[in-house]
Amino acid sequence: MEERSAVPRGRLLIALVGSIGFLALDSPSTGHATSYQPVALDMSLLQSDAIVFGTVNEVTPLPTDGLIRLSLTDIRFVGGRWDVDPAGLEFNVSARLRPSGGVRPRRHEVELLPGHRYLLLFEGGAWRDAPLLHGSLAMLEVADDVTRCAGGEIYGLEPFGLMCSTADQQAAPPLTEIELANLLTRRMAIARERRPAEAAELDRAARTLEDTPEAP
Repeated sequence: MEERSAVPRGRLLIALVGSIGFLALDSPSTGHATSYQPVALDMSLLQSDAIVFGTVNEVTPLPTDGLIRLSLTDIRFVGGRWDVDPAGLEFNVSARLRPSGGVRPRRHEVELLPGHRYLLLFEGGAWRDAPLLHGSLAMLEVADDVTRCAGGEIYGLEPFGLMCSTADQQAAPPLTEIELANLLTRRMAIARERRPAEAAELDRAARTLEDTPEAP
């Protein structure tokens, strides 16, 4: 499957790194993808120790004040350095249990609710709010086999991240979960080939999934 490009109008790119946040673009594709180096997307994928789709099974407050444990089931492993059991994955976040029964460790990202499915980008090592990719959009909800975003659904990849758009702006349907998973897996491999030094450095770091946040 080829990576999809947006129509010239109405594109919204979900940036996966830094302070870029949401980028609203309104210009046609340049047609020079082979010569353009997508640094932002490459580095986001390389920095992710595990990218998974998973369904939140349980949200459990821990005795340690402010820590919540989440368990995921029905894991689809996209890629990364960790060995992830497809039967389940557990991780902690620093957040308060919400009246809905879910948690929202980052105010600018979606709430994680029991029974709901998500695309999650994990990053090992020290963390403050969640062991997820720092300074990025690392949690997206999946509904009806389609990954959702603030501006609609995910239709493809662009140099700075996931392409968020709507049906009235696109000729093709949004990517299904398996289509997006396969596309991200291929792009992770391309990023490693294109940036071997960065990939090797991150491999040597051998970051693990930590249970507790770093001290403030």
